[in-house]
Amino acid sequence: VLLKCDEWYQRSDGRFDASVGKLTQLWRASRRLRRLPTQEQITQAQLHSGWHHIQLHLGQQQVQVHDPEVQIDLGGIAAGYMVDRAYDRLIQTGLNRCLVNLG
Repeated sequence: VLLKCDEWYQRSDGRFDASVGKLTQLWRASRRLRRLPTQEQITQAQLHSGWHHIQLHLGQQQVQVHDPEVQIDLGGIAAGYMVDRAYDRLIQTGLNRCLVNLG
């Protein structure tokens, strides 16, 4: 999944970024509290976000996170990834057509 995150980060010129967990967490808390985060809170979350903090070591199957405060949020890619893998598996069994629904 992280390889796909990296691929989509590159393909989208940084518009897709799975390392925004701090921002996601901040906005979820804000919604729960019914209060907008302060600019200081947003700035702090942004400091600990960004795919540039993530380095994938493919040969060793390792991930290096250069900022221990970074949180990866797979919510924007995980369901689609699972659908793609399920579809691939079903096609390998010889099906001509199939529908995968994770809803």
